[in-house]
Amino acid sequence: MTEYLIRVRKKARRAFAVLCLWIPLAVFAVIAIVQLALMPVLPETVATHWGGSGVADGFGPAWTYPAMTIGIGGGLTALIAGLALFEVKSETQRTQYRFLGAVIGAETGLLGTMMLGLVIVQVGLTDAADAPNSYWVMALGLVVAAAMGVVYFLVLEEPPAADADERDVAPLALGDLEQAVWIRSARMSRTAAWVLGSLLGLTTLGMLVICFVEMRDPSGASWAVWGTLALILVVTVLSLTMVRFDVRVDADGLTARAPIGWPRVHTPASQITSARVVEVSPMAEFGGWGWRIGASGTGIVLRAGEGIRIGRKGKSDLTITVDDAETAVALLRRTIERAG
Repeated sequence: MTEYLIRVRKKARRAFAVLCLWIPLAVFAVIAIVQLALMPVLPETVATHWGGSGVADGFGPAWTYPAMTIGIGGGLTALIAGLALFEVKSETQRTQYRFLGAVIGAETGLLGTMMLGLVIVQVGLTDAADAPNSYWVMALGLVVAAAMGVVYFLVLEEPPAADADERDVAPLALGDLEQAVWIRSARMSRTAAWVLGSLLGLTTLGMLVICFVEMRDPSGASWAVWGTLALILVVTVLSLTMVRFDVRVDADGLTARAPIGWPRVHTPASQITSARVVEVSPMAEFGGWGWRIGASGTGIVLRAGEGIRIGRKGKSDLTITVDDAETAVALLRRTIERAG
């Protein structure tokens, strides 16, 4: 890896840190300060939720908005940008700063506009129940989010890919009539699995509570609430199917499948163009964990660290984080040789 390439990658990383971490955090801090400054002209209890008809139906103390601005806006930004910046272990790992930057830009635009706009519309009110329809604030937030997402995507530089830290693995020594099979399980760490399960469980429980509360209303729970609950349940089921993948390398190629048989991906030996061992950074390369598409192609990334990366004819690279990747790559290279 040349000194020039290293400088380019460092420059891209610094730009991402400024645009996607420090500037958004400063924006949310300024919005929180403005919200605190407006508290004397706000009702003691402010509207925090508007129903489908546009009428305020949820209320809380005035300090709720600055708390949400810092906690949700600042916290989400710090989580996404921080993981992308500090998870990278070397200057050679691939990244997808553009995609993550677009997400952070859109999130900053949407939450910032809504947190500030929903406070401004309540300035001078004596009763928060008189808060005007908030749809225009949401519409403005979506416009600002789209604009900032596009600007961030265009402004941020995607660092050139470099795999200088890949290991040189020789093909596995096998006789002409010998066959070999390599099998391992790619698992999410126990801590990550517990965190994922807890978040999904608490989110689902919270939505159930909201549904039961709204059912007390004569009109019943809104379709939006039931739709959100259904979406959370679908996401929960899909997430639980991806906490483990069984990976197999044999004469037929590479196969990775979830315990229930789906999702599943199979690449025949004749379609594999290369195989190598890489160090994987899930957030920086793929924007998260699970079955992902990112800067390094398609990934089944359940943890950071060692993994297999294969090149595929007519498709993007496939990366799988799994232990003993060196043996798998050695067998894959022997399989590629036999497949011609």
